[in-house]
Amino acid sequence: FLENKVKKPKNVVLGPRVTLDDERCILCSRCIRFCQEIAHDDVIGFVDRGSYTVLTAHPGKRLENNYSLNTVDICPVGALTSTDFRFKMRVWFLKETKSICTSCATGCNTIIGTREDVIYRQTPRENDHVNSCWMCDYGRLNFKYLEAENRLLEPQVRSEGKLFSVDWPAAITPAALQLKQFSGAEIAIIASGRMTNEELWLTSQLAKSLGVQWIDIVPRRGPGDDILLSEVRNPNTNGARLILASSSEPGAKLMAIANAVKSGKVKALVILKENALHLGLSVEQLAQLRALIVMNILPNEVTEKATIVLPTFFGETARGKNNRRLFSHLIR
Repeated sequence: FLENKVKKPKNVVLGPRVTLDDERCILCSRCIRFCQEIAHDDVIGFVDRGSYTVLTAHPGKRLENNYSLNTVDICPVGALTSTDFRFKMRVWFLKETKSICTSCATGCNTIIGTREDVIYRQTPRENDHVNSCWMCDYGRLNFKYLEAENRLLEPQVRSEGKLFSVDWPAAITPAALQLKQFSGAEIAIIASGRMTNEELWLTSQLAKSLGVQWIDIVPRRGPGDDILLSEVRNPNTNGARLILASSSEPGAKLMAIANAVKSGKVKALVILKENALHLGLSVEQLAQLRALIVMNILPNEVTEKATIVLPTFFGETARGKNNRRLFSHLIR
C-alpha cells in the first residue's frame, strides 16, 4: 500500500440488542432510512468523509427502539448483528419453520430458527396484510423461557401429598374422574387468550359436557405503539371471544370466579396457561380445592398445589390463532 490501510472499528455496541462490525459496512444507509422512516427514531448516521466514513449512533443516543433488530435483517453484508444471536450458530445449520409471534394480538408472521430442538432466533416473515416484513424486538426475543431447565415436560399426578410424573393416560383418567365428581355449578375454568383455536374449542366442549358456566380468559395488556406492537398482549383474544361464545368482555367473570372459590361454591378449578394467583386468590385457598387441574409451560406456585399438572407447548404443533384483524393464522 502507498498509504496506511484504513482499519474501521469492530464490535461496536450501537444499543442493547445491536452490535456493529464497521469494517463490513458498505454505507448503503438502509439502516438509517429504516430508523427514520419506519421506526421514527433517527439515532444513527454516517460520520467522517471518504474512505474514513463510518456508521455510528448520534452523540448521546443509542439504537434501542423496539424495532432495532430489523436493521440486522435488512443489512446486506452482515455489518449489523444481533447481540443475542451473534456467533452462536451458523445460519445455514438452522432449520427454519414458519410460525406466528404470540407476544401480542398483531400476530406477526415469523420464522423460527432451530437446531437439535433448540430455538436460536426468531425473525420476521413477510406478510403485507399483517406485519409487512418487520417485527418488534419484544416479540422477536420472547422465547428464552422455552429453554428453561424447569420446564414442565411430563404430566404429574398428586398422590399422598406429592406430585409424581406419569404418562398421559395415567394423568387424563384421574383428571376426568376428579371433574365428574362435581356438578357444573361447582366447576370453574380459567382459560387463556394464549391458547390456540383448537385448544379453545376443546375447552368449550369440556365446559359444555360438564355444564360449566364459570369460564373466562385472563386479559393481558401493555404499552403498544402505532407500528406493530398491540396493547392487547394475548395473541388470541378474538379467537377466545368467538369460540367460547362469550357475550362479555374478557376477564369480566374472573372476580366472580375468584369469589366463588373463596366462598367454597367452586370445588374444582381448571387453569389453562394462566396463573390463578393473579386473580387475587391465595395459595392456601387454591390448596383447599378438591380438584385443581393446571396446564402450563413452566411450574409456579399454583402447579405445586395442583392435583393434576399437564405440560403444554409454545409452537411445537400446527394450530391456529386469530389476530386483532381477525386473520386466521397457522402456527407451524
